[in-house]
Amino acid sequence: MYCLYNNIPMKRIKTLLLALIMTTMTLSGCIGNSDVETSEGDDVELGESPDDWPTYYVQSSGDLPTCDSSTLGRLYYVEDDVNFQACMSTGWEVVDIGGANSNIVLNQPPILSAKVWSTSGGETYGYLVDDGDGTMSIAFMMEWFAYDLDGTVTSVGIDQDMDGVVDITFPSNSGAIDSQSSIQLANGDTLNGGFLAPLEVGTSYSRITDFTEDDESPLVECGLIIQKSFFVIASDDSGASTTIPIVAPLNLNVEGSYRAVDGLEVQEELYQSLSIPQADLDWLTGQGSSTCPTGVTFTVVDHPDSLTSQGGDNIATITISNTADWSHWGDNTDWGENWKVDAYCFDSNDQYTTRIEAIETFNGADEDSPQDGDTISIVDNTNNNCDSSHDRLQLYIRMDQHRESISIVIPIS
Repeated sequence: MYCLYNNIPMKRIKTLLLALIMTTMTLSGCIGNSDVETSEGDDVELGESPDDWPTYYVQSSGDLPTCDSSTLGRLYYVEDDVNFQACMSTGWEVVDIGGANSNIVLNQPPILSAKVWSTSGGETYGYLVDDGDGTMSIAFMMEWFAYDLDGTVTSVGIDQDMDGVVDITFPSNSGAIDSQSSIQLANGDTLNGGFLAPLEVGTSYSRITDFTEDDESPLVECGLIIQKSFFVIASDDSGASTTIPIVAPLNLNVEGSYRAVDGLEVQEELYQSLSIPQADLDWLTGQGSSTCPTGVTFTVVDHPDSLTSQGGDNIATITISNTADWSHWGDNTDWGENWKVDAYCFDSNDQYTTRIEAIETFNGADEDSPQDGDTISIVDNTNNNCDSSHDRLQLYIRMDQHRESISIVIPIS
């Protein structure tokens, strides 16, 4: 054996080794478990002709092969005609997707329309709902319509947090009210037929200057447009869905258009419940480097005295601050009287006294030009008694005849 090895030239040994390596590499493709697939994901058998694969190309329709059992189901692109043709049981057919002459049926997603038509109830500023966990929701009224042309609508509803999942299912495919139980609002009122959306998500704020709603409304030098956004989603029985974004003003006026929140109105309950960015709040109320008018602040607290059945009880105290631009907000030239405060006491059944007449006492040097720290005492009278059956006080503060009153509500005892 030693002699045989010595008699084989080294060049011949190298040639044999190279041939052995090449043979081993060839066999490894057969022994391995890797599948070969077409671009469509179909398995391709070894030795199969490319002519047996499902998609093909020809220059013209005259180049198409005979449509028979051997070519049934094949799809050809015909370059001269710029179309696809398929071998079907009826022969070669041009593939027409969509339209009146379609021979390829595709599932159509549902048709969907939705619109918010009320978020505030006219003169009240927002259908607020206390969530009981330190957050607030806004109740709103909306209309919707969903229809599926080629199937059945299986669900339609509101996606509150815009994650693609319906959180509130509508009671029908079309409607304008919810059939669920009534909603208890934060002010004690009841709203029937409304829906809820949390204020901590989907709320946006846009600054605007020199804005007016209509010819009769005062000019808002600085204001915030506040929008609430969410999705409405409709799905059908084939799994297709349609999603539309809803962007609605958080507070609609009576005509259903946008209202800009100014530096006075922002202290109302609705806006205090929002997480308005501090930079926007400072800009709106004229703080820091803002050139907007300084928003007068009214801080209302319950008086420590207990309410009785007798007249003359101290109910609450209003402290005035940020008065630098008071004259900007309180123009009484055409009104004939000073700015005023109306007070109402409400009980747990949402029953209220009539206005507590002439018992709002100003404590300061000049009622027409209040200074920081001046106060107003709200005192009960004998005609419309506010007693221990009442649990909250609602104040309407009106600066002049051209501005809506701002509303502030506090609990009392």
